[in-house]
Amino acid sequence: MSRTEVAIYKDSTIIAADIATDAVETAKIKDANVTTAKISDANVTADKLSTDSVTTAKIKDKNVTKEKLADDVALVITSPYPFTTRGFSIPI
Repeated sequence: MSRTEVAIYKDSTIIAADIATDAVETAKIKDANVTTAKISDANVTADKLSTDSVTTAKIKDKNVTKEKLADDVALVITSPYPFTTRGFSIPI
């Protein structure tokens, strides 16, 4: 139940119950005021990420696995030592 205008004026505060549903619009939210702490767990979904929004620097080490790669992605092995694959195969 929301408080009366007199109660709001008297104590100079506005609480969540005083704000009507759908009353706060994006334009009324100050820049940088929706913080990570305010976003509930599991609420940034793939649909909310724009194309190219996840960069290599943002991917944790060892978190892109063979299973995540497209079937046509080639594996490149680099080594400071010369080697050959003749006579054996390297599984990927």
